[in-house]
Amino acid sequence: MARANSSLPKQDERPVLATMGALHAYAQSATSLQDLTGTFTASISADGFQSHFCFGIGEDGGIAPLFGDARSLPVRRAPGEATMVRPGYVLLTLQCWHEGDLFIGLGGRRAPIGPTLGASLQGRAEVYATYGMALLERERDVMTGSGLGLAQRQCLARILTGERDPQIAEALGLTPLAVRGHIESAMKFLSARSRAEAVSLAARRGWLAGLGHEPDTLFASN
Repeated sequence: MARANSSLPKQDERPVLATMGALHAYAQSATSLQDLTGTFTASISADGFQSHFCFGIGEDGGIAPLFGDARSLPVRRAPGEATMVRPGYVLLTLQCWHEGDLFIGLGGRRAPIGPTLGASLQGRAEVYATYGMALLERERDVMTGSGLGLAQRQCLARILTGERDPQIAEALGLTPLAVRGHIESAMKFLSARSRAEAVSLAARRGWLAGLGHEPDTLFASN
């Protein structure tokens, strides 16, 4: 895994990120999954949680571990049996991704979770998953001379043609969460206040021309 960005505070120096807005603002500075995981850990530790893990369950029922700091997955599934949540974990269901469903399991808290905290955790989990999926898939992104990755440019180009995130995700073989993350990171790079402004700036600089629509050229070979 990539080395943590030295410009970010160490985990024990991170501010309390108890709201979705605070976590979102801080997550924008994360340049690796290690950075982002430490940020989310600091956020949920303020609410008594000690670990977390993000994973997907495909349409075939298979479990796909993605990222997090828990030592084991929050769920277990024996052959021929339904998926069961492990004791001591809270399971949050996130937006659907292109291969099935996405979840984050939070572990370590024994006290009950009320509606207000539940909503806050859900919002922060959405932010974490958005940037996490983007960082996970950006590791294979082809960087270009513009300063934007090819995936970021492809996403902006498809916004220009009127496509929405689910359509972009399906066309490029990404997750909807990753598409949103790519677009938001491109907005930050371009200092754009909206998606439309980001598309306009990138188009005027010629960064959206000649991309084509070939998803197999989107990523470098492993």
